[in-house]
Amino acid sequence: MKTALIAAVLALFATAANAQLLKDIPEPTGVTPFGRVFVAYKRFAFLQFCNQAQYWISGDEIRRGRDVVKAVVAKAQEEDSTIDTDAVWKDARNSIAGLHANYYVCEDYKNKLYSMSFDTAYPITKP
Repeated sequence: MKTALIAAVLALFATAANAQLLKDIPEPTGVTPFGRVFVAYKRFAFLQFCNQAQYWISGDEIRRGRDVVKAVVAKAQEEDSTIDTDAVWKDARNSIAGLHANYYVCEDYKNKLYSMSFDTAYPITKP
């Protein structure tokens, strides 16, 4: 009972305190190839920050995030080969400066990054 109450209070606090952080990237994810790459890079950069700050983002989750970003970038470059990925990465990294991480924000960024995937998380085969 006590643990559930504490968890509920923490969840309520985190939701209220981080509402602005969770709104920083408009949905749906960019309509241009550049926009999709920027958003994927921003989410991945923040995910790396969460991992380094030890907010429950594992190495496996970082690897999966990297795979999602690579797929987003590859598809975007098929549509627009002029995208300078180094410049976009630098802008995306700079855009997370000053953001504060906690478990809830890190999980939100992770889930939003994963939702950009063109593939499922697990292999699904035809019976």
